[in-house]
Amino acid sequence: MAGRASAAQRLFDAFLAHLAQERRLSPHTVEAYGRDVRMLLELAADIAPLADIQMHQARRMAAQIAGDGGLTLPL
Repeated sequence: MAGRASAAQRLFDAFLAHLAQERRLSPHTVEAYGRDVRMLLELAADIAPLADIQMHQARRMAAQIAGDGGLTLPL
């Protein structure tokens, strides 16, 4: 299980690096995206394995986070 967590962390870190280096987004934007993705991943862990999450479930989670005053990611 630790291997899976570290693989997920590497993917997450690579995503944030892509946003910062390739897309050249502001550090504040990268931080906000990172925060949003972390929240979505935490919610997804309570629902199903990430690979099994359907779009309607992701949208519901995004709406839940947005209702709590978070979420800057467009879905």
